[in-house]
Amino acid sequence: MEAYTGLIYLYVLTACLQNCCSQFIRSQGMVKLYAVDGIFRTATTIAFNILYLAVFEWSIFGYVFSVICSDALSTVCLFFVARLWRFIKPRSLTRYGFRSMIVYSLPLVPAQILVFLIGYIGQFMLANMVNTSVSGLYTAAYRIPTMITLVASIFIDAWQLSSINDNTRQQQITFFSNVGNMFASIVLLIASGAILCSKLAISILTAPDYYSAWT
Repeated sequence: MEAYTGLIYLYVLTACLQNCCSQFIRSQGMVKLYAVDGIFRTATTIAFNILYLAVFEWSIFGYVFSVICSDALSTVCLFFVARLWRFIKPRSLTRYGFRSMIVYSLPLVPAQILVFLIGYIGQFMLANMVNTSVSGLYTAAYRIPTMITLVASIFIDAWQLSSINDNTRQQQITFFSNVGNMFASIVLLIASGAILCSKLAISILTAPDYYSAWT
């Protein structure tokens, strides 16, 4: 683990910088650039994975380094394409602004920790209480809700973009209520369909050894 300490630090740094730049351009209304950047990151990640894993055979280091290179390349492109240096104003930093950001971000820390724990604690509990084979079945079965979550996150991103407009407070409340009800209905239908087709989905998405995970 100590051999990868520097790599982990670099991974976190590039991920934070890329997320900061992408979220900032989205807040500035550069939706097309934000969407293109997402496609660009996916393509470069795949390309670097093929290069580092299949060609250079760098194993774990190659996988992590491919994500680092993709995030770094995305950050550089966003910085120059959107000319983000125009918004860097160190003198505009104030104690009040810094405190406001800290107050806003502090509640997000335990939220992210809990998301991580909820996602992984089930696997460890099953591995310790039963055996690792059951934990493997749990992981295989978890692919379907993960795909639903991914689709939902794309919709939520678009929903957040639509919330930044010049409508009145009442119009925003009505918009959020209508979209929220529609979103809940769609998720319910997708979840019901996933349960109905779970046997077929598991047979397609997993190896034959994990076929019993559909139950």
